[in-house]
Amino acid sequence: MTKKPAEIIFTDLDGTLLDHATYSYERALPGLDLVRALRIPLVMVSSKTFPEMAALHAELSLHSPFIFENGGGIAWVEPSGDEEFSVEILGIPFEEIRAAVPAVEEALGFAITPIGDLDDGELAARTGLTPERVRLAKMRRASMPFIVPDAAARIDLESASARVARLGLVVTRGGRFYHLIGKGADKGEAVRRVIGYYLRTWGWDSLESGGIGDSENDVPLLRAVTMPVLVRRHDGSYIDCGFEVIKTAEAGPAGFSEAVTLLCGEE
Repeated sequence: MTKKPAEIIFTDLDGTLLDHATYSYERALPGLDLVRALRIPLVMVSSKTFPEMAALHAELSLHSPFIFENGGGIAWVEPSGDEEFSVEILGIPFEEIRAAVPAVEEALGFAITPIGDLDDGELAARTGLTPERVRLAKMRRASMPFIVPDAAARIDLESASARVARLGLVVTRGGRFYHLIGKGADKGEAVRRVIGYYLRTWGWDSLESGGIGDSENDVPLLRAVTMPVLVRRHDGSYIDCGFEVIKTAEAGPAGFSEAVTLLCGEE
């Protein structure tokens, strides 16, 4: 690393901190231990819902904000009061996105199936989530994951987003599903807001920020930080970010730990 170590780190979850298939973070523990030892804020950034991420936030004993539903919302840690988090919604509320599905299908030229329309058994089979986690995954506030008729088909994200732009929406893709989210409410905008919060809190003019991700919906996150790290995907491939990034040799949680080591200047 030629820059000074990261002073804050943002990370994707599925396929990065969490294993793509098992959701285990065992191989991410070295990285998690390092950020704790160095007292570096670790901000989770994911397509997961608020309750899914709140549970993991507690399990990992984190104390920083987290960004849920691809930047559709930020959960700010409350220093006092009855509520543990103060939730800020940046995008279009889920109910409005769901109501726009017929218009989205007309714009795209094909039918889509929101994951909330799948029965719990099918969603569990597609994701490997437990029944309780399936229930939490359906509790959307500011985005809508969906599948397309041909599971093998890949939507051109730029073209699809252009088609739904008049609806105020953007199409992006995570590790398993496509997602509809409000235009301008992506991971990058949420990351910039969190960075701004820490600058104000610490009284700094600038800071070094690290970002870790593996999927197309992580590109805005990686663009928003000073040190972007792209994790190898579970199939051995890398996405094309279109700009310079550091790439890990390891995949998934092991890649997360490798990325943290690089970002902290411990390599």
